[in-house]
Amino acid sequence: MNARWKARAARARLLAATQSSVGDLLNFYAQVLEFQCEACVTGAADMGAFLALLEREGPEELRAFAVLARGRAPEDLLAAGTEAGGCFVAMVFEQVLRHAEPCTDHAGGISLLREAGDGLQRSLMCAVCGHEWTIGRIECPACSERRFESLPVYAAEAFDHLRVEACDTCRSYVLSVNMARCPEAEPWVDDLAALPVHLWAQGQGYSRKVAGLFGY
Repeated sequence: MNARWKARAARARLLAATQSSVGDLLNFYAQVLEFQCEACVTGAADMGAFLALLEREGPEELRAFAVLARGRAPEDLLAAGTEAGGCFVAMVFEQVLRHAEPCTDHAGGISLLREAGDGLQRSLMCAVCGHEWTIGRIECPACSERRFESLPVYAAEAFDHLRVEACDTCRSYVLSVNMARCPEAEPWVDDLAALPVHLWAQGQGYSRKVAGLFGY
């Protein structure tokens, strides 16, 4: 698992150099991933050190949260999911906890395509622990719609291994990562790099039922 966190951080830094619109956010995410990696290695996540990272390197909203959070008990911060920045902090620490103890109720945030036999197999990846489970190629994860005509797929021009899998029945979507086309992809990281794709999909009236770490 230590190697997995390191690979995610390296991928974030690589994409930051090529995706100028989200470069700063990806570089920040790389630091978050390195913090999570260290926490998994030592078995302890230092809330004070993490708040210092947010205050020093985070986007404006997270910097503001870190300042207001000074002196508060870690358990209070982890329960602050309704506050601006609270969901982010809680999910970062939950991901650390769940790296060795997977969720019992998985939340499928990303769709993956992998080679299987003579074709591709589709799976969903939990947004919290990273566990994967198979799902039908033609099926909406949110409402189980299976009518082909109700499940449009949109290509992401800037990313040939990504696409938007939408549902016109419940108006939801998931981002799909084609691992066969881009084996070096790290789904959580590529999901963040695809922020313009998410904004496009949401601009078309689709919503994401399971948001990524950064809340979109």
